[in-house]
Amino acid sequence: MLKRMLVVCLIALLLPLASSARPRNAFLLTGAVSLPSGDFGDDRGSEAGLATTGIGVGLDVVMPTSNPGLSFLLSGFVVSNGVDDDLFDEPVFLGQDCNGECLDLYMENVDIGSHLNIPIMAGIRYESWASRSVDLFLQGQVGVTFYRAPSLEWDLVSCDEADDCINEGPEEDEYDTATSFGFGLGGGLILNRNVEIGIRYLDFGTIDLEGEETFFTGETEEFESEQSVAMFLLTVGIRL
Repeated sequence: MLKRMLVVCLIALLLPLASSARPRNAFLLTGAVSLPSGDFGDDRGSEAGLATTGIGVGLDVVMPTSNPGLSFLLSGFVVSNGVDDDLFDEPVFLGQDCNGECLDLYMENVDIGSHLNIPIMAGIRYESWASRSVDLFLQGQVGVTFYRAPSLEWDLVSCDEADDCINEGPEEDEYDTATSFGFGLGGGLILNRNVEIGIRYLDFGTIDLEGEETFFTGETEEFESEQSVAMFLLTVGIRL
């Protein structure tokens, strides 16, 4: 609740500055390389995301204020990170089913999707002259991401003590879209007032997830989990 109030108050304070700004706003079409940070890219731990280097595209709107160098900044991105599936090259042991004869259960033929983030951010930006063709900028933002965890499909295989194995059938995990508030910090260079090269750090903390697992029997079960999401974005933008 406090984070929501912070976002609303920031927008309320900065919109009057934008309305009294110089008339020309800058629109930037931005491409990004996403580098996972912290648990988001780890392969161990309860919040390990196994995320790999990804790509993204976004739009920045820079709205200058009456204060030289100071602007109101709105940003929207779509960022996709793949998943390191090396851990699934070999069968993954899930546990034992001892309803009668004890059977070892394995996950095989795993097909996993991608992490999808759609961050919407608002904040301020400061630009400073460096040379005839180069300016510098720093920016800070708060906002929300709409996050979709990767889906997971696999074959459930059961093996008895004699290592005779049976493919029981396909199973699947699907996640609902979740939201989380976070912040972003960044900076970079503006070349000839036309091309921007920068880096941003986005951190949305630990996101609560809800999903549904479909068993090979056709039965379903809802579940909850958590995922930490943070990343660096290496960006190149062109003013439209």
